[in-house]
Amino acid sequence: MWSVDSLRPRLVRLRKLVALVAVMSHTLPAAGQTALSASHANVTPGASVTLTVTGRPGEAFAVLGSSVNAGLSYAGQALALGPDFSVIASGVLDGGGRADVAFHPPFVGTTLDRYYVQAATSPSPAFSPLSLSPGLVLRNADLVSGLSGPAGPAGPAGPQGAMGPAGPQGATGPAGPTGPQGPAGLTTLYRGLRSAFTPFTTVGGELVVGTTTIPAGTYYVQAAMDFSWQTPLAAQRHIQCHFREASQTSYMHSLEDLTIPAGRDGAKLVMTMPTTLASATDVVVGCNEYTYGAFDTSQLSHVFVELTAIPFASLTPLP
Repeated sequence: MWSVDSLRPRLVRLRKLVALVAVMSHTLPAAGQTALSASHANVTPGASVTLTVTGRPGEAFAVLGSSVNAGLSYAGQALALGPDFSVIASGVLDGGGRADVAFHPPFVGTTLDRYYVQAATSPSPAFSPLSLSPGLVLRNADLVSGLSGPAGPAGPAGPQGAMGPAGPQGATGPAGPTGPQGPAGLTTLYRGLRSAFTPFTTVGGELVVGTTTIPAGTYYVQAAMDFSWQTPLAAQRHIQCHFREASQTSYMHSLEDLTIPAGRDGAKLVMTMPTTLASATDVVVGCNEYTYGAFDTSQLSHVFVELTAIPFASLTPLP
């Protein structure tokens, strides 16, 4: 027969185990949520050590202790404590997710050289679910004093970690210096439309299509002309066009001929002249009928002309 006195130690241990079952009804698998640290690892018997629990703000916490670091498990999970565990402290983590607990390890009047502690946190006062910290060892300073040897050599460097995420974009740098002047581009000198509503200008029978000033330089000067008549031509016509200085009657460029078959009511002509001008020069684009006859404007509807200067420096040689 078991006496009451002989059963008392077993009943005390049973109550502790029932309390642990109530506290640790579930285990939260997220690692690293709960941590436990000590103000110092070697504690003089009778002295206090501060245990700091960290986790999520507002969660419930408990600090457990045991003289051994194995032998107790629950729901298939091994704890860093033995069957003689005790609840050191419990409460709620503050707004910073922290709680400090003053603890006197049971080193006075014992031969214990170490004591194991572990923290648990949970969003529920019933500690379900549960997150556990790794186990922490507190050592009896009277028994471990002088046992520590010199520091060993540094271990080898570990493998390089994975590349972190890209940082934010840096500020825009200062503007660079201005580059060299590029070659001059195509320049439209004149674009105009002459029509029967504004009488055509003729000089000695020459139809003045357009007048413009070309700056000094070396160019290809191009005149693109579009002739339109009010009705289809009754007979074939021959037109000759030219460039000349406004103050001269001689041509700067040989004639360009355009033959327009009967029945047509329009024609196009593109005329190009290479020239080098020492100074700005007034240039006339004019047209005559074949064999230098006067230009017949009686049925002419309109003439559109565009004069363009293309600097030699902007041209790319053919391969």
